[in-house]
Amino acid sequence: MQKREPLIYPIGSGVELEVQFAEGPVASKVQAVRWGEQVIYPPVCDKSASGLCTRAHRTVRGDPGGDTRDSMFEMGRELLVASAWSEDEVVHVLFAATVIGSPVCGTHAFWLLRADVRGVRVTEPVRGCFLGGAGTSDDSKAFEILDTSPPTYIFRSPLYLPGEVIDVFTLDDGAMVFTRRYSGKSKSRKLGGSP
Repeated sequence: MQKREPLIYPIGSGVELEVQFAEGPVASKVQAVRWGEQVIYPPVCDKSASGLCTRAHRTVRGDPGGDTRDSMFEMGRELLVASAWSEDEVVHVLFAATVIGSPVCGTHAFWLLRADVRGVRVTEPVRGCFLGGAGTSDDSKAFEILDTSPPTYIFRSPLYLPGEVIDVFTLDDGAMVFTRRYSGKSKSRKLGGSP
């Protein structure tokens, strides 16, 4: 299987964000993320300041320091790129934590990375049972990002649940914090704009 070419985003001042992919059947599986010379992922938790060493992130990855009693601890074994974009020397990458071939949930958590010339910051994981975020036929249905102020993120649950179930979050891009605005059936909620 041929390895996918890395995503490389010039940020400014000679700094780039690079996402490297692993070999294997899922093209978007992440091997490493670098900001300049610094390895962001997988994190070295005695040196990292990006936010990937919080208890929530360690739990999603199944790393030491995570909550082993949490059912999520064994779930987020693969990291996939769900979406990536760049604007004005600021790069955003939406990641999906998943178990490849999971019979129930395609994605167990989403989290967002923001990189600029000052460094890298991440949100805490948005956890749940969602459609596959990358590398599957469900890609276009798993999530949606609306161009609202603040930006709105919609994550969709598997269609075998009664009706379409969604989780709607807004993002404070400065603080890198997702705020849940709605969870439930999509029919009963007008999406976009202020909650």
